[in-house]
Amino acid sequence: MHPHDPLLLPSTALCPQHLVCDIVYRPLQDALLRAAQRQGARTVDGLGMLLYQGGESLRESGPPVRFRLP
Repeated sequence: MHPHDPLLLPSTALCPQHLVCDIVYRPLQDALLRAAQRQGARTVDGLGMLLYQGGESLRESGPPVRFRLP
């Protein structure tokens, strides 16, 4: 989603029984997550996915690289 894109569903379709997950991590709180929170739904942003994917990428790329600062 872009910052000014409309939601693809009415926010009234969301309720406290819902869990809304969004893979967007910039911004962490986009229109979908804000709407879900206003309706009382639980939300999960995309930051966790980004961190875990980055960790897996580093793990699979071979042995750890060590840096020495001067």
